[in-house]
Amino acid sequence: MKKRIAFITSGLPTGGAELVLVALLSRLDQSRFEPLVISLRGDGDLGQSIRDLGVAVLPLNLGLKPSLPLELARGIRALRGLDPDVIQGWMYHGNLFSWLAAPWMRRRPRLLFTIHNALSDWTSERRLTRKIIRINAILSGSADRVVYPSEPSALQHEAIGYAKDRTQIIPNGFDCDRFVPDAEDRLQIRAELGFSDDDFVIGMAARYHPVKDHATLLAAVRDTLDRYPSTRLLLCGPGVDHKNPELQNLIRKYGLEQVVKLLGTRRDMPRVYRAMDLLALSSKSESAPGVLAEAMASGVPCVATDVGVCKKTLAGTGWVVTPRDRHSIADGLMEAAGLPQEALKLRGEKARTEIVRTLGLSNMIEAYQTLFDATTTPS
Repeated sequence: MKKRIAFITSGLPTGGAELVLVALLSRLDQSRFEPLVISLRGDGDLGQSIRDLGVAVLPLNLGLKPSLPLELARGIRALRGLDPDVIQGWMYHGNLFSWLAAPWMRRRPRLLFTIHNALSDWTSERRLTRKIIRINAILSGSADRVVYPSEPSALQHEAIGYAKDRTQIIPNGFDCDRFVPDAEDRLQIRAELGFSDDDFVIGMAARYHPVKDHATLLAAVRDTLDRYPSTRLLLCGPGVDHKNPELQNLIRKYGLEQVVKLLGTRRDMPRVYRAMDLLALSSKSESAPGVLAEAMASGVPCVATDVGVCKKTLAGTGWVVTPRDRHSIADGLMEAAGLPQEALKLRGEKARTEIVRTLGLSNMIEAYQTLFDATTTPS
């Protein structure tokens, strides 16, 4: 008999944690497990992609206060109908909903919390989110497991009260058959985006949020452009578009209007990575950033701040720089920009080899399936 797994996610925008969920569902053995996804904030960008995998998605609208009680009840009714063996919260709000819903089930399901954030700079989160992070800590002892993608993330959460005896670390995995170099497509996508063969294209894929620190990256790119005039910057992610006045002001502040390309949310990230010569990650805080692994799997060398497991992920194939430090980030960008093309390509090849070896998707799938089996076995 199939084991029924309900995933409760905060939402389904094109974000790192959400894409990990899609990757997990894409390879979950549906002869053994029957998944359902409940999204607390609608279908987002990825709802239909999950349905295309043959997985049911129930979008709620918990962001609308007048309908909050009705939407909570609708979600709980859907869960009772599934009669899940496991309820897995996916991010803080999903964990909270999972805890609220579990007592209303016809039989006690196993309860899993999943954390995808780091807490190096969690003061930049909204006040409500900070409160929910604290509430998750109080409730974590009632979960059967609290799953983290990295040891630094686990340690940071345990330091504010998350239950240590519930911790389980499952590193995120990545589809290295999807994120793969393609020389022909690289030429095509660069031409589509208006980049020449001689341009040195730095890219960052991240939502617009203070923790991603676009401001310091733009300052560092200004310094790099002054030394290497062929420098170009490609930015993509939710909120990273021409409708963002704060980002537009930063671009004008550093005189980068002619070199920055804003793509917003993209559904073709394997192609976008191929357009890059270098990926930059300027975050103030991360746990296990997926964009780093995806770019490396695509054969793109990376410059990343020394947060979370970035240094471990790079494993000597790229450049580790200091967060919030314009000059350190610029030094990393300029060192990469100054390399001969063949040397940069070799860095990218080593990066791909490292990700295929350490963070292939199959390892993550097997770890979660083993967890589901273990948590559905009666005590």
